[in-house]
Amino acid sequence: WHHVLCTHSVASGKAAMYVDGAKVGESDFVKTTCKGAALGIGGIPGQQVGNPLHGDIDEVRISNAVRTPEAAAGGPYEKDDSTSLLLHLDEGRGVVRVGGAYPGGIQPPGFFAANGTLYAAYDLLERYCGVRWYAPGDLGTVYNVTGDLKVSGTELRRKPQMRHRWITPGPVYLPGPPDVVSPAKAELWKLRMRIGGESFWTCHSFGGYYDRFQKDHPDWFAQGYPGTPPQPCFTNPAFRQQLIQDAEDFFSGKGSQPGASNAGEYFGIVPQDNNSFCKCPACQALMDEADRANQQFSRGVASDYVFDLVNAVAKATARTHPDKMISALAYADYAYLPKNVKLEPNVAIQMCLHTRNWWAPKLAENDQRIFNAWVNESQGKRPLYLWLYYNFPAFMDQAAGFKAFPGFFVHTAIDQMAVYHMAG
Repeated sequence: WHHVLCTHSVASGKAAMYVDGAKVGESDFVKTTCKGAALGIGGIPGQQVGNPLHGDIDEVRISNAVRTPEAAAGGPYEKDDSTSLLLHLDEGRGVVRVGGAYPGGIQPPGFFAANGTLYAAYDLLERYCGVRWYAPGDLGTVYNVTGDLKVSGTELRRKPQMRHRWITPGPVYLPGPPDVVSPAKAELWKLRMRIGGESFWTCHSFGGYYDRFQKDHPDWFAQGYPGTPPQPCFTNPAFRQQLIQDAEDFFSGKGSQPGASNAGEYFGIVPQDNNSFCKCPACQALMDEADRANQQFSRGVASDYVFDLVNAVAKATARTHPDKMISALAYADYAYLPKNVKLEPNVAIQMCLHTRNWWAPKLAENDQRIFNAWVNESQGKRPLYLWLYYNFPAFMDQAAGFKAFPGFFVHTAIDQMAVYHMAG
């Protein structure tokens, strides 16, 4: 075991780190904008822990005073007036007991735990007791105050229509920026909204390849660009073999590499978030040049190109891990069904649809074309997921610095959900 102490002092303007009582580093303290943000201990929180610590952690304490190495050493700790958070981590397994942040001092179960009993309790409160959770915290909790509580009803057995339900992580504001809801309250509210189910995550997945391979394998990256290449070269045989190895390692329980987007039974393969693909002849030969005239954000210029790579990894991993899946986004220049690539059965697709903006007829028509094409191709056999952009117009007004009228579209969202349910 090793004892690690990190301190920062506003008074001295210094931050320092100590290992086993000895100072190993010091720098100027720079004030951050992390107030109200979630704190990850041992890794970056999410459906799958990112950049996890490979080791054990015990006796975690956060203080509101600068402790000396002599006073901070040892353990187990006792809570004192300077203790903001204390975790003994003695539970053995299950949820960690955290004082103060959560009701009763008990952290709720994870989003992707077996939450059937919890959902049944929520259903009882909503269906028979009139409880509503419109927003996190007391402001959004509505119920009738009564001296007696009488509940009657019949036995119900049901399951969520959609096996994966998720909200992209980010701060929740109430009533609006800069008023951030505490992570504990936001997490509890998301559970009450039945966020969770099957663990699944697929997103841009090659961010870690630059640190891992660019120095020794520059040919693995997009050709024809100055500076840092915007993408890997998807047709490079050695790059493909490395991607296959990463997938097989993940499926074998060896964990994810930095920058990957994997969860549960799924290994994600998604380009970086741009359409600047490799200009080498082999890559360009797979582009649909005719579709470049398409002015929609979601189109098919690179569908054959991207899904040719996805298929290559899917074929290889099907031989070694036939019960696992390769997952990909249908997004931006690779949103359309590929024309010349017949996808392997162990490929799952998450369609990225701009459903909040279906007030624009051409955009709605294009999104519906994408949705119908993938649903028809799957024939009920391919796992299909949805990435729905509900973040407009708030995303644009925060980026541009203006105030937009709130994007109410609850009736449209309900109608859209009915379509998704009917499609399976």
